[in-house]
Amino acid sequence: MEKEGRLRLRPIGMEEEVEPLEFIEEMTSHVDEVQQMVLDDILSTNAYTEYLQRNGIFGGSIDRKTFKSKLPIIEYKDILPNIQRIPNSDPSPMFSAQPISELLVSSRTSGGEQKIILLIANHHEGIYTIFGWLIPTVMNK
Repeated sequence: MEKEGRLRLRPIGMEEEVEPLEFIEEMTSHVDEVQQMVLDDILSTNAYTEYLQRNGIFGGSIDRKTFKSKLPIIEYKDILPNIQRIPNSDPSPMFSAQPISELLVSSRTSGGEQKIILLIANHHEGIYTIFGWLIPTVMNK
């Protein structure tokens, strides 16, 4: 991703790499399309996870309206029993087809309780990359 000492990123669906601010512009100019592509990717990758199947989502291909009707907004406490199975060495693919690579504990939330945050193998690299250029690039603008 580095080219001539500068960070460059490749937006979804684009062939060439762009500067971080161009990347942000591209992703925020086509939010609806980007969100649908991300949702499609997540659902197809994780089609056979326990959580999706338990909620009636099979095979990975689903439109946004159906997705919202089958997976309403939930609270942390609703999935806490499943989350707690992971540190206890339950290997079943509950939320992700990819293995959980890290378990983080949040600092106290507004409710005063710490929460377990799951990081999925390979996805944390993207998070670190974004934060690595977000602060110096965007915040300096």
